[in-house]
Amino acid sequence: MSQAVQVVGALVILAAFAAAQARRLDVRSRTYLVLNVVGAGALALDAWRERQWGFLLLGPRAAGPVTSPARQRGQERVRTGG
Repeated sequence: MSQAVQVVGALVILAAFAAAQARRLDVRSRTYLVLNVVGAGALALDAWRERQWGFLLLGPRAAGPVTSPARQRGQERVRTGG
């Protein structure tokens, strides 16, 4: 089952990437970010369960897509004065 979780998690991330490359999905859209978080979360949980610590060290990189919409909204408020 571990291998299946890894494949599905990777495919979810790759699907989001492929959609963005085909310009069907904006990389700042909620859908893109959710797909990335779900895929990365599945991979991280499986790595934790399998004690693959080297893979988990890459985990903080996944926080970038999660925090970028909040930063973007904050910048838009500053620009618009709202």
